[in-house]
Amino acid sequence: IRRASMSDDGKRFRIYTRTGDSGTSSLYTGQRLPKDCSFFEALGDVDELNSAVGMAREFVLGISDTLADQLAEIQSRLLDVGSAVATPSDPTNSAGMKVKRTRFDPAHSTSLEVNMDELDKELPPLRNFILPSGGKAASALHVARTVCRRAERSVVALARSTTSEDSDASTTSRMNTHSSSGEAQTAATEGNAPALSARGSGEEAAQAGNKEEERSQAGGADVEAARMGIPPNSVVDPAVVVYINRLSDYLFTAARYMAHTEGKPEVTYQKGVSA
Repeated sequence: IRRASMSDDGKRFRIYTRTGDSGTSSLYTGQRLPKDCSFFEALGDVDELNSAVGMAREFVLGISDTLADQLAEIQSRLLDVGSAVATPSDPTNSAGMKVKRTRFDPAHSTSLEVNMDELDKELPPLRNFILPSGGKAASALHVARTVCRRAERSVVALARSTTSEDSDASTTSRMNTHSSSGEAQTAATEGNAPALSARGSGEEAAQAGNKEEERSQAGGADVEAARMGIPPNSVVDPAVVVYINRLSDYLFTAARYMAHTEGKPEVTYQKGVSA
């Protein structure tokens, strides 16, 4: 979601802010990172996915209002995905309220499953490998599915990190240009190390308790994320990882549904003939 600045007359918001001209951008937590770090790689892929879904929806409109409505809902949820990814649950930041505000509801994945089951009831059994085909709407949905898989790879790679600094080793090295000010601050506070350590331990315990409560609410999303190798203290909400994974399955089913609805043949895989 783009941030805008107020115009000189105070009546309109500018799309451009000039704050990213140096090659950095801000997460929702306020942390500035290089634009080529893992966070913005994932956010860009999710944004591209939203555009692909929007394009597919244009082909669906007028043919299946039900599917068009579902795709519009998905586009809104992908904005929520972006908000969640841009708000890492990271003990190094103090954006607890923002993390809570952008927490992704695991029920959205359940909704995808319900919609998939309803669409699948209308389809003939899948007996062969099919190629992306079946008309313009179906083919556009297949494109969205492949973009979704790429977005999933980016989000999963990010989700394996436990702090925003860990998300990209190159990010840390680029941020080392600011290390001199950090070293000065460290030197100034070393005399209070025991007190700071005690306070830090208390804060960490509180954060761990909050995290445990959040994860108990997530339920099945945590279990599935664990199967993917996502650590329990990931910077990415496990429910986001599950939703992106489920969405690619939904888009595959939706593509087949549109081919069936329009009466367009799906091209099946044919084994190559040896010379």
